[in-house]
Amino acid sequence: YTPKETIKTPHYRSEILREFNLDTPEEQLVDRSNKFYKKCWENIYNLETNNRIIEERIIEETRMSPNKL
Repeated sequence: YTPKETIKTPHYRSEILREFNLDTPEEQLVDRSNKFYKKCWENIYNLETNNRIIEERIIEETRMSPNKL
């Protein structure tokens, strides 16, 4: 018995990854870019919300303690 030598191409590696239900590098890249995009948008939303909360706190503090200078 002499095993055939398999040419290891990117396609071959992708097939092996699929056999084991693993993502191919291309799929991983798409997943990572989607996660990054989503995280950026969440951060932008959180930043706006946090700025609004901080402004409200500053206004409340100045109303509550006028003697504090």
